[in-house]
Amino acid sequence: RDVLQRLSTTYTTAIVTGRSTEKIYQFVNLDDVYYAGSHGFEISGPVSQPISCRVADEFRPLLEESKAYLEAAISTIDGAMIEDNKYALSVHYRNVRPDQVESVRAAVSAHLETQPALCLKHGKKVFELRPRVEWNKGSAVLWILQALGLNQCKDDIFPLYLGDDITDEDAFIALRQEHPENGAAILVRESGDEERKAETNAEYVLRNPDEVLVFLERLVEVQNEHNA
Repeated sequence: RDVLQRLSTTYTTAIVTGRSTEKIYQFVNLDDVYYAGSHGFEISGPVSQPISCRVADEFRPLLEESKAYLEAAISTIDGAMIEDNKYALSVHYRNVRPDQVESVRAAVSAHLETQPALCLKHGKKVFELRPRVEWNKGSAVLWILQALGLNQCKDDIFPLYLGDDITDEDAFIALRQEHPENGAAILVRESGDEERKAETNAEYVLRNPDEVLVFLERLVEVQNEHNA
């Protein structure tokens, strides 16, 4: 958190996550950061730049109904858990016995067959139910850049995106398409991580959170050296 705080006072910094904006703000509790929660479906900026974007408000009642249905459907499966991320439902099966994972998948699939307005996405040991809308983490990144007017000065900025989840691939793709020569998509993946395939649209790889910390600290140091 200390490094993130120093980073956000030095560079324009955003956190793009599958968790709700409210949850991630409570966890990070920094006011200089842009937050894009629910896989980018809800975006908010700091007081100094109060941008705001909500893509799927009309889906909220359906997601609440789906949560209630799925909680009942998986209630007998030990370790299965549903996380309400406002504009997405995360059905976690990390703590489910391997022979019971298919039961979780079947419950989710059966529900989706009756809810064409929702779609299924996959993450690390999680099934994600999201509104069937053409929007993802990549859309959120590009929206933030546009809202801040940074898309008008592509030659003067160098966006970086770090992510470890399968859903971050959308952001990697968007960044490489919009900033093919002056931006970098960075996958965070430990060697041998079976939950996260090595195939990626990112250009670079950091091997673990420790390397991420070193990388972010170096970014701050570079700017401080430049300002000295």
